[in-house]
Amino acid sequence: MATKTIDPVVAARSAVGVAVRRGRDEAPARRALATAKLRRAIDEALADQHAPTAEARAELAEILTGGAR
Repeated sequence: MATKTIDPVVAARSAVGVAVRRGRDEAPARRALATAKLRRAIDEALADQHAPTAEARAELAEILTGGAR
């Protein structure tokens, strides 16, 4: 029997729902959800083979900020 891995975002979202339904403080669960989403985004970005180079990121930052640093 293969073990099933639980997606941290799904687990955190469930914890928020449980906290709300039971009338508990939901702030810790919401922080865990935000952290799980951030970790997922970082993992996906690191796995992306087409990620921009540092030079391309610097150029994009300059464009978005209007050259202000």
